[in-house]
This record gives sequence, structure tokens and C-alpha cells, in this order.
Amino acid sequence: VWQKVVEPKDGAPSSWQLFAELASRAGKNAEFIATLNGMFRVKDEYSVPMDQKLDVESFADSILKSNIDEEHDFAWLKEHAVYDHPRTVDEVYIWANGEPGRVPLYFDFLLEAKSKVEAKVAELGIPWEVDDYQALPDWKPGCGYEVTDPGFDILPVYYTDAINTDSWLMENPWINEINEENPYGYTIEINAATARAKGFASGDKVRLVTVDGVSVEGVLATSEGVHSECVAVIGGHWGSKSAYMPIAKDKGVPVVHLVPGQTPDRMDHVCSAFDQCIRVKLEKIA
Repeated sequence: VWQKVVEPKDGAPSSWQLFAELASRAGKNAEFIATLNGMFRVKDEYSVPMDQKLDVESFADSILKSNIDEEHDFAWLKEHAVYDHPRTVDEVYIWANGEPGRVPLYFDFLLEAKSKVEAKVAELGIPWEVDDYQALPDWKPGCGYEVTDPGFDILPVYYTDAINTDSWLMENPWINEINEENPYGYTIEINAATARAKGFASGDKVRLVTVDGVSVEGVLATSEGVHSECVAVIGGHWGSKSAYMPIAKDKGVPVVHLVPGQTPDRMDHVCSAFDQCIRVKLEKIA
């Protein structure tokens, strides 16, 4: 149970209180509470009144009584914070919405899908691989798995930290300020040992170049948190050039610009995912 550390400034409502107020003003208390009761498996005997605005603490109480028991209600959880107990097999292995069922391990339906897809793409004249339409999955190497040229031995990757949401919020001045204060915010991170072996150091301006000659530039920052065969950036598609985004403009290193177009060899022909694995050469910019 989460509890308030301090009272909200100026009586600002929580999201639950806000939704409850909106439902009440719209005259939809019964529909709103019925939906929540279904989502949280609230039993009829513990439901809050359906004809009144939702009281958040009373609703929390109804959830706990319905899913644990009357003893471990909201008052009990406010004091103890955590409830645990040894779970039964049925509690551990659950199916959707509590319905009986089994999780398949052998996907025989993919064999049927394979024959149907083969027939349809042959009819349409579409190049389509069906090797992965198999009942049991196995491992296959990606496009950049093998090092074909020793000079191109680095894999660029991107990730999202606790501050950013990919590059969607780059125009936010507060997030930009945090990123600028972060030594890894707008840099290219590289494993410290790899940097030493290649003769690079934090602060070096570098260029990442693909075998096709496509390149992006940035500033290195050494780290112990990056794999020795990788370089990493926070957010994979930064590098906005729009004058209408003055805060985000030219920020970060858009490593996804290095990935070739969506050629058939990079497509997962089962779910249409896209292989972004590429190898690059690291060059120092004088």
C-alpha cells in the first residue's frame, strides 16, 4: 500500500480522485465503479456504493477484502505495508481472467500457418522466408553477428534511462537540462577497457561509420556499464534538425540513422520485427 509522505500541495487530487470526480460529474458512477470492480476482482458484498462518487480509500478496502480476506483490510495494510503468504499451485500458474487453460510450449499452429503463408506469397509473388515458422523456436544469428571486417568490430545500441522516453520528450527544457548535466546524457558511451585498447578517452570527438559509409558523430564517455563490443547512447533516434524544436535540435547521437533500409534480410518474417544489428568503425575526429 502506497501512503502519502506529505499532503499534496494546494489539495491537488490524485489521479484516482480526478477520475472519480469526472465520473461523478458525468453521472456515470455506477458504470465507472462496475468497471473498476471487474478489473480488481471486487466481490459484490464488498463493493463500495454504486450510486455515489468513488471514495478511493473505501475502494482500496474493498479490493483487499475481496482478494485477501476481511482481516487484511486497508487499515491492516496501512500499518503493515506488505501482505504475503505461501501461494498454492493454482495461484502461481494462472490463466487469463482466472479461466482454466494451459500455456502451449509446442506451437503446432505455426506449421499450419507456414503452409498457408507459403501458398499465399507464391500466389502474390512476394519474397517471404518461412524458415522460422516452426513449432519449437531456436537461435539464429542476426545480420551483424559475424565480424566480416576487423575494422568494423563495434555494435552501436541504444537504451532509455529513467528520465527519457526515447526521444519524445527532448523538447522539454527540464529533461534537456538533466541530460546536459548527465555525463552520459548526449554522449556515446564506450567500455573503458575498449576505449583504452583503441586509444580513445572520454571527451574525444568521434565518428561511427558503417561498411556502407554512413556515419554519425558524437563525443565519447567511457563507462564500466557498457559491453566491451558495444557503444551505447540514450535514445536511439535523436538528432532533430527541425527549427521548430529549438531545445531538441542537434541533441544526442541518432545511431538508428546507421541502420540500412528495411531489406528482406533484416525482417523477421513471422512478426515483421526489424533487425537493427549493425557493425561500425570508430574514428577519431581531429
